Amino acid sequence: MKSTPTLPQSLNLLPEEDRKRIGRERLWRYLTVVYSFTAAFLVMGATLLLPTYFFLFFQYRSIADQLAAAQLNADSEQTQKTELLIKGTNTKLQRLAAQHALAASPVTQYLQDVITRVPPTITLLSFAYEQQTGAITLQGNAATREDLLTFINKLRAHQDFSHVESPVTNILKERDILFTISFTVSERKRAL
Repeated sequence: MKSTPTLPQSLNLLPEEDRKRIGRERLWRYLTVVYSFTAAFLVMGATLLLPTYFFLFFQYRSIADQLAAAQLNADSEQTQKTELLIKGTNTKLQRLAAQHALAASPVTQYLQDVITRVPPTITLLSFAYEQQTGAITLQGNAATREDLLTFINKLRAHQDFSHVESPVTNILKERDILFTISFTVSERKRAL
């Protein structure tokens, strides 16, 4: 009979503790090789990507500088346009002032003169001034008839106001009076 060749079988005669130590050593060597290849791959990748990083970094800085310069230029152009617009407006205003001989109106002075004479219980609702005749018309509300009469007398006593007129309907009611008063600013005061 012919014997069939048998495959060699390995028989591990090491004690169990040594087998575990060898298994741990194999695992440790395997992980060391894997980690070494991974680290080498990462270092090589970082080294190869370094020129790209520097290229992008300097390109970013260049674009940021160009953007800042463009914004500065745009702001400068906008400022120049605004200055031209203001100069044009000033020129037009000067021409208008020369053509129409705009003078400061004394209306604010008349209004201040009237307001200083208004008692606290009177509320002025409207103030109308006609520049050509110097006529002023006031409308308002007085708490009592006495307050309204005091206000009218103060206007009559003012040296620059003349022809102070108050209709009779202003003094018919005793309380909560809606009134209208008209008077004229003297010629001398208007000439100033």
